Amino acid sequence: MDKLATRNVGIFSILVAVLLLALSDALVKGAGERLALAQLVFLRSTFAILCILAFVSAFSSRSQRISLLGSRWVWVRSLCLAGMWISYYAALPFMSLSLAAACYYTAPVWMALLSRVVFGEAIGLAKAAAVAIAFFGVLVAVNPWGSEPSPVALLAIAAAFLYAIAALVTGRRCQNEDPVTLALNLNLVLVICGAIGVLTLLVLAPTHAEGFVFSAWPRLQPADWGLILFLALMHPVIEVAVAKAYQLASATTIGVFDNAYLPFAALWSFLLLSQTPTWSEVIGMLLIATAGVIIVRCR
Repeated sequence: MDKLATRNVGIFSILVAVLLLALSDALVKGAGERLALAQLVFLRSTFAILCILAFVSAFSSRSQRISLLGSRWVWVRSLCLAGMWISYYAALPFMSLSLAAACYYTAPVWMALLSRVVFGEAIGLAKAAAVAIAFFGVLVAVNPWGSEPSPVALLAIAAAFLYAIAALVTGRRCQNEDPVTLALNLNLVLVICGAIGVLTLLVLAPTHAEGFVFSAWPRLQPADWGLILFLALMHPVIEVAVAKAYQLASATTIGVFDNAYLPFAALWSFLLLSQTPTWSEVIGMLLIATAGVIIVRCR
């Protein structure tokens, strides 16, 4: 497979990943009042590990290559992604979704800057313009200017920064790692983080603590267990697709297409939450699509 075809497979992989991720987030948003952050992270990733192992055992002949542990760079990547998930979702209850998304989708800008500063990667004028257009499109789509700045926004910005580091580590230090190993290790780290979170809240939090962030283990209904199991089935696909995308193309390129989360989120919000996109969201989506066309035409 030539370089262009490899890059296009990476682009397709990230588009599949963000389509499913937007669906996942829409489902969690709809059921967020009944769940707790640490509980969700622990249960979803526990079930995800079992699903991955069952799939590998039943359908794959490469089980000897699959590992929960991986190299030290696999652990660095997983720790960054775990920090990203926890930071972003911890910020959501305390700030508008629009502002949180605007902060988080600075990730492609962080990727481009880190690629240039740390690795000396030449971005090129066209690709730099695409990153700028995509970033501006994100700002237009989420329209954060009407919101009051909040210190909690630093959590969402930290999530973007951690995601950018994980993307660069994936592309430069985990390129030869099996994507299934990356997914298994990530879920192992998330299980550990979720367990620590649940135990900490059970020991330290007051018994009346409520809310998505501060609840330790709310009682789950059968529908909630079904939702968590569905998320556990879906997230390994997302994690493998993201890992593969950043292995096949540069972080700057994939980072632009990562922004497709926004139009996909609008789609699922309309279908599942009966929310229609505003004109600013439509214009932002067109800007993001324009950036994607520029990237595709870059050689």
